[in-house]
Amino acid sequence: MFEKRPHIADLARKIVAALTGVNDEISDSTLEQIIGMPIDPGAYVLKVALRDLERADPPILFRRIRRFGWKRMQDRDIVANSEGDLKKIARGARRGRRRLNKARFDVLTNGEQLHAARNNTRFAAIEDSAATIRVSKFESTIPDLKTVLEKIKSTGGE
Repeated sequence: MFEKRPHIADLARKIVAALTGVNDEISDSTLEQIIGMPIDPGAYVLKVALRDLERADPPILFRRIRRFGWKRMQDRDIVANSEGDLKKIARGARRGRRRLNKARFDVLTNGEQLHAARNNTRFAAIEDSAATIRVSKFESTIPDLKTVLEKIKSTGGE
């Protein structure tokens, strides 16, 4: 268990208390007042406080609203945001493969070549598994859980 710094825990409490509106949003100007400095130099303190809120029980997650501030994420937002996370991972793996493939293998030792080949395979696997799949064309064929349970009950199954 990590020990929270008191000023970070206090900042996290103030952020939650300052959430406003139906969408639980907090503007950059409000955050600057809470932090006591402009966001650019205070970004580290803000990120640590938001990370602590993410680890809290119950967790509170935020996403950035460009040119405004931050918004508390609801469950649907978290799921929708995961697609963006997967795209970032796939892009990172693609960049890693491109950089790795620029190495001149003729000057590498056998061990270094093996290491490069292994990492190239890892990058390819990560990129392939993180690639987004178009779910929309399959959604119409996937039955709703409630419908499946009703069908089971209607046939006499428990």
